[in-house]
Order: sequence, then C-alpha cells, then structure tokens
Amino acid sequence: MLRRFVPLATAVVLGTAPWSPAPVAASELPATGVATPASAPADPVPVPVQASGAGPRVCADVVARRFADVRGGTHAANIACLGGLGIAQGGADGNFHPGGNVRRDQMASFLARTLEASGAPLPEQPRSVWSDVTSGPHARPVDQLTALGVIQGNSRGVFDPAGRVTRAQMATMLVRAAEVANGERFATASASGFTDTRGSVHAGSIDLAHGLGIASGVTATRFAPADAVRRDQMATFLVRTLEVVQAPCPAI
Repeated sequence: MLRRFVPLATAVVLGTAPWSPAPVAASELPATGVATPASAPADPVPVPVQASGAGPRVCADVVARRFADVRGGTHAANIACLGGLGIAQGGADGNFHPGGNVRRDQMASFLARTLEASGAPLPEQPRSVWSDVTSGPHARPVDQLTALGVIQGNSRGVFDPAGRVTRAQMATMLVRAAEVANGERFATASASGFTDTRGSVHAGSIDLAHGLGIASGVTATRFAPADAVRRDQMATFLVRTLEVVQAPCPAI
C-alpha cells in the first residue's frame, strides 16, 4: 500500500456519502463506436518524475522500470514509475508501445492494478456479464471494474474490449476509480471552462478530473473529449490519479 501525502488540490472536496456507482444518462460508447483521430494531442501539462523527489510524491520511493522503447519525452518518467509499481507491464515483446492507443480492456487492467497499488480491495469472484469478454488476460479486471461500477458497456449491451478509450471516457473512469479507492464521492466541481464538453454525459467527470489535477485540456478551452488516449498519456493520467487517491482532499 502506498504512502499518503498532502492533497493536490482544494477546488474539489470529498463528500460525506459512501461511494456507490453513479447513474449515467447515456452509454459510454455510441452504438457506432468511437471516432478516433489518427493521433491524439499530447497532454500539455506533464507531471515528470525526478530523481530528486521533486516529481509526484507517489513515485518518490519507487524503483523505476525502464522500457526499451521509452527513451525520453514528457511521459517517460511516469511510465517508469508505473512500471516499477507493476501497473504498467508492457506488451509480450517487453516494450511499452507508448504511441499506441489504449484499448478498453487494457484500461480495465490499468485501473485494477492502480486500485490494488492504492490498497483498495477488488472483488474476488466477480460475475462475468459481458458476452464479448469471456477469456484473455483482461477478462478478470473487466469483470472486477464492472462490479465496482467503474466501467460500463455501450448502447449495444456489450463491453467492446478492443474499442479505443476516448479522453472523455478516460475522465469518467479515472474519477470513478479514485472515488472507489477513497470510499467517498467527490463533490461537484466548478465548471472547467472547456467549451467542447458541454452536453456530454462525461462533462461532470471531466470537470472533476480537471479540478483534481488528473487531466488538463489540450488548450485552455478545449478538452478534445472524442480524441483517443495514448498509452504514454495514460501513464501520466494514472500517476496523477494515484496522487489524488493517496491524498484525498479534506472536506471543508
């Protein structure tokens, strides 16, 4: 179990009600799938891990694991941190594939390992509810995260494991995972100022993720909710989530 540290932000505070899955007004994915651009924009506010300890506190005592195909860049230190924690394990070839888009089944495994690293319990015998997720390395994490209400299916009633995770979906999943780990819901955040998330079922989670310091926009007014999330970007998002999980904001 990781150490607890001082809060990242004060704009979003914990509520007092025990955590329970939040109802959603629409599915996470449209029936026709997710439109994904050829390349997603880099997250403009990185959180580098530094040997001096000036980076994220959650990585301060982690023995980094380096991947051969990650040789620098905005997200390299956070990838190494997650590798050291066992959250990022790379592909069968031992590489991390930082430029690859995150699949929905992979996202489930990332989140399950993140919750485990934070000390949050996961269901031991989760019920399998998805007809398109019956086997494979990600099947159990998918079932565990479904049971916790962190992830959901699409409007066709399937999970779509090979589907790409969008930035909007990512925000919702990370906020739900942080709430599960903390055992409490976050209070409603103030509007983030993003003009391209209005009317989205994920708008509230995007505002929360922004307020907590988990996710920033591609510009001051654009979140790019339909863009795909790359694996290197997800590493940074997960490190920020661990910071929030290890240091929940006090109720004020």
